Amino acid sequence: METLSPSSALSASPESFALIDVRSSLEFEQGHLGKWENYPILNNEHRHLVGTCYKEQGSEEAQRLGHQLVQGELKKHIIKGWVDSLKGRTPLVACWRGGLRSKIACQWIQEAGFPAVQVEGGYKAMRNLLLPKVEHCPPLLVLTGLTGTGKTKLIKALKIKNKVDLEHLAAHRGSSFGKEPLRPQPSQATFENLLAQHLPPIAHRPLTLVEDESRTIGHCTLPNGVFKELQKANLVVLEVSLEDRIQNIWEDYVSLPIDLLGKEATLSRLGGAITRLKPRLGKELTLQVQQALKVAMQQEGPSAHASWIEPLLSHYYDPLYTKSMKPRAHQVVHRGSFEECQHYLENHLR
Repeated sequence: METLSPSSALSASPESFALIDVRSSLEFEQGHLGKWENYPILNNEHRHLVGTCYKEQGSEEAQRLGHQLVQGELKKHIIKGWVDSLKGRTPLVACWRGGLRSKIACQWIQEAGFPAVQVEGGYKAMRNLLLPKVEHCPPLLVLTGLTGTGKTKLIKALKIKNKVDLEHLAAHRGSSFGKEPLRPQPSQATFENLLAQHLPPIAHRPLTLVEDESRTIGHCTLPNGVFKELQKANLVVLEVSLEDRIQNIWEDYVSLPIDLLGKEATLSRLGGAITRLKPRLGKELTLQVQQALKVAMQQEGPSAHASWIEPLLSHYYDPLYTKSMKPRAHQVVHRGSFEECQHYLENHLR
């Protein structure tokens, strides 16, 4: 059976290879690699039964039980799922440690008339290659600025290679309001894998741009090596008007969610986020902001929403940011408008 090393598997192109992870859905949810798709050979219950059998009766009995659980129409259905995913590509198959599950999957795919390749060491070996990249983070340059200045928008617009959008990888904007409408957050292991895959190779550690973040982004936690580097990095400060900040916040947290979820669901999401800030805003201000939000949701355009966005900025987010920046003031190497920061970064990080 043809095999591929974990390092080669990590660089395998999804245009050439169908990247098939045959672990159970629970294992996949707990941690997987970007662009790999989950087509389990054993479901969660089957995996539990086989694992228990392995511990109690050994490998041979566990294999026999596995074959008994997956036979007949179920086996045909599983193989069809693998074959349908190929779309002219070579199947590259991984399980937890490059053991029986991926070996059997490759055999079944070959019996169906397609050459298949097994990943040596499986998912575990590939993840072990990735972890040093987040433990030994490259030098960072950090884009910072008040809430709503459009930092993520600027990162996306930059025509540079060495940049990492941490909030996109975490599927979260990093605040009480930050949960994305339709994208669930990845598990911690998956977040670490994605981050490692987006960082430059250890042998080549160029200055890399990231957005300023706290230790946690939603329920994802920045690895120690990345967070330590972020804390000591030089800072580029993006500065825009209050009006532009309100426009950006309205686009990201009101207009887009309404398009995706509808007005009622968006109002509920925003109201819940404001309620979570009550211990810091206080009862009276929380009530005022909630009432202003309800009125604004009956109107169109960003100007109507200034009535609840501006108090949140002036009473909570701006003072919090100002306080956090005081001990880091000496790290600022540039500050300016969207266009000025874009020009600086594209020239500095070529």
